[in-house]
Amino acid sequence: MFPDPSEWRRCSRPRKHSLCDGQTVIGFDVGQIHMGRCVLKFNSARRPPISIVSWRMANLGTGTVALSATALVTRVKASPEEWTADYAVIEQQDRVNTKMIAMSHALQVCLMFNGVDDVSFASSACKFAVFRKMPGLDGTLIKGEPKSLSHAKRKKIRKQNSIDVVKAVLGELPYEEVAEFIHLLADTPADQRDDLADAFVYALAFIYKNEPAPEIVVVNNKKRKAHDHAGSNVAKRLVLL
Repeated sequence: MFPDPSEWRRCSRPRKHSLCDGQTVIGFDVGQIHMGRCVLKFNSARRPPISIVSWRMANLGTGTVALSATALVTRVKASPEEWTADYAVIEQQDRVNTKMIAMSHALQVCLMFNGVDDVSFASSACKFAVFRKMPGLDGTLIKGEPKSLSHAKRKKIRKQNSIDVVKAVLGELPYEEVAEFIHLLADTPADQRDDLADAFVYALAFIYKNEPAPEIVVVNNKKRKAHDHAGSNVAKRLVLL
């Protein structure tokens, strides 16, 4: 059911959830000809705690926002099952990019009409914060963005970080499950690869932020989180593409 207008502001606020096994998150990197879309399913029994449901790029045309929004509605109506999940995360746009702001809110409304009641926006500048606290996905993998650099250079670093995180996470999942997605990322043109990767990262970050608190176990008389005890070292397996 479409939320009451009084709840629209609430729907756009990021907030803490407690995910249950089997719940899905759809992440979006907003664009007209390069709109990345990724659906991940939460699975607490594995690390990383996900399985990939779908991951692809949408081309909504190069015309006006009105035409692209119409194309978006047509896509959603034609394949509603590909544009739904329990939660949705949309890339938050720079306030100067009014065209993409309009597209992001057109997407928000389409998702809510399609039954996704929980839609939030995530900042591109903060999307790696959760990964920096994790073993194997710390500063050794995610490069910093010094403020002394220009906006363009920081954005370039951010794009490469997204690709590196996705490669690393794919390397931790069973190969037979992700082979097609490894090839998808490799075969995507270089100027579109970060858009595809960003959609994945937004969904993945949401899952890491909102998964239930890990069980505390005792290892060698020291308390550790059960997640850490799994011994996963993602950074060492960044040898995919």
